[in-house]
Amino acid sequence: MFKFAKPLINVSLALFLLFQLIYFNINYWITADAPVYLSYARDISEGQILYKNLICSYTPLVIYINSIFFSLFEFNYQYFIIFQYFIIFLSSFFLFRLAINFGKNLNESVFITLLFLLTVFCCDGIAFILEPYLLLFSFCSILCIYKEKYFLSGIFIALSFLSKQYGLIYFPVFLILLYYEKKLNVKSFINYSLGFLIPQIVFLLFIVFYTGVSAESLISQLLGKQYDFDSSTFEVGLLQYFLGGKVLISLILIYFISIKIKRDYYLLFIMLFLTLIPTFIKTYQHYFLISFPIFFLIWLKGELKTLRFFNYTLIIFMIVINSFLLINRVDNYKHLKHVQIRKSKEVLKKYPEGSDILIEGHIYLYLTNNYKNPLVGKYGYQFSYKTISESEKNKFKRLIIN
Repeated sequence: MFKFAKPLINVSLALFLLFQLIYFNINYWITADAPVYLSYARDISEGQILYKNLICSYTPLVIYINSIFFSLFEFNYQYFIIFQYFIIFLSSFFLFRLAINFGKNLNESVFITLLFLLTVFCCDGIAFILEPYLLLFSFCSILCIYKEKYFLSGIFIALSFLSKQYGLIYFPVFLILLYYEKKLNVKSFINYSLGFLIPQIVFLLFIVFYTGVSAESLISQLLGKQYDFDSSTFEVGLLQYFLGGKVLISLILIYFISIKIKRDYYLLFIMLFLTLIPTFIKTYQHYFLISFPIFFLIWLKGELKTLRFFNYTLIIFMIVINSFLLINRVDNYKHLKHVQIRKSKEVLKKYPEGSDILIEGHIYLYLTNNYKNPLVGKYGYQFSYKTISESEKNKFKRLIIN
């Protein structure tokens, strides 16, 4: 018989995690979403006003946080990645706290924390994304619920929403959690709801009265009405879903191997299903991260089975295979770092730093060469400019790179 989460297993996983982080830190490149989020952050640090001078379909919290880096330092993409790692590790600390509060022993708590970290990095955690902030605030909210600090729990849900719109999903999900834990009553509901609403009201008042952006314009931008979506954008196939969700699927398999399931867990699995709603729209790996707080909560509430050698081996195999898939992916794309550096230098010879250019293709140049999008006040930093007419594009300097 093998005792679950022996210290040796934890040390091995920790070393494996350290190896991955060193490898990612050496071979990083500017990923697809980063130029959009960080260009907004840079422009804010230079005095531009979000939702007024900068059309934006994202809630503002992470953008404002990253604007501080532009105010303090010269642009270095690695700073932002390291800070994101910090947010992920901070999230794991609150998960560890939850595990201890649920009565898990030290070995098991450390194992769950390491499992969380390894799987988050497998789900695009190495890229610059917004979901780590949702993880952080949702774990804080769960902790507050179990400490009966419902107002504070609502505030953390509000911060999740202000980090990314999908954070709104946690509001009804955690209401179900309150009901499940028999903590839902008039007082807890009012405190929880007020905690959620007050930051939203403050945000709305700040935007409308301080920046001068109308509520109608703000809502229109956050609903993404400036984008021209094709219906095929929302078509999700079974194979697509499996490939996007392979890490979570592996975690669920590990769960059924490792944990005794109780009959009253059906509400917890409804909560898990609700957090997966964004993945029915797009199967990006990082969308599956939104369900991680609920999945690991379900794990913590369960009791460990006595594991045999086969179960133990299968669990480790699932962790390792997902990690090596990620390493292989990084290995396939690591050349992009050098491509981006080379292309930035080439383009800089033609267009000096800080130029106003409409870039179609390698939009990381907005960051590396500090270029400005001349249409940011009308369309924002979009991935596609299909909605813009050729005559409008031709009014500006254009850089098209396939």
